Amino acid sequence: MKKTIIFDAYGTLIDLNAVTDQFSNKLGSLTKDFNDLWRKKQLEYAWLISQQDPTFYLNFWDLTKKALDYTFEFFNIKDSHLRQEMLLSYQIAPLFPDTLKVLQKLTAENKKIVILTNATPEMITPILQKTGIDQFISNIFSADTVKKYKPTASVYGLIAAKEEARNYTFVSSNAWDIYGATSYGFNTTWINRTRAPFENLPFAPVTEVDSLEQLLR
Repeated sequence: MKKTIIFDAYGTLIDLNAVTDQFSNKLGSLTKDFNDLWRKKQLEYAWLISQQDPTFYLNFWDLTKKALDYTFEFFNIKDSHLRQEMLLSYQIAPLFPDTLKVLQKLTAENKKIVILTNATPEMITPILQKTGIDQFISNIFSADTVKKYKPTASVYGLIAAKEEARNYTFVSSNAWDIYGATSYGFNTTWINRTRAPFENLPFAPVTEVDSLEQLLR
């Protein structure tokens, strides 16, 4: 039986910082702060929605747009063309430099690779296809299926029941995601590219590395 490795997508395989960096000529000194606030609001909205009745559910693309609109308003930027350009860029966000090599190698080692993401399949599939890594992905599990977002337990449950989770390796660069996956029972690996301390909470990662490539050690 193949060993299954579960990857988060955004921020782990796909470089979201590069999306905003493309517009540094327009955002100038605000580029990093703009990027950080957009991502922060996107996740905050997802976590808030997860606490609500499913009647109020919004998919991740809707939340991404709402978070972007908030960020434009926060920085008092009024540029509808820039907004559209940024959303289009988000839909074709690039991979991290080591993503392709790592997925190729893991596949060659007979590992089964799946993705567990907050994104809808319509958001993530074009990126996987454009970058060519779709050939290495056996399945995409989307939080949209359960109308909740990570780190809600029901999202991790799309992969396996809690009592079986220890048989799977879960990989993410997001500390909050690692917290959720570890608490669910997965064997977790945190891609800590910034070498930050882990959250001051229980459920630390089983393994910590500072790049995807270190998964091949």
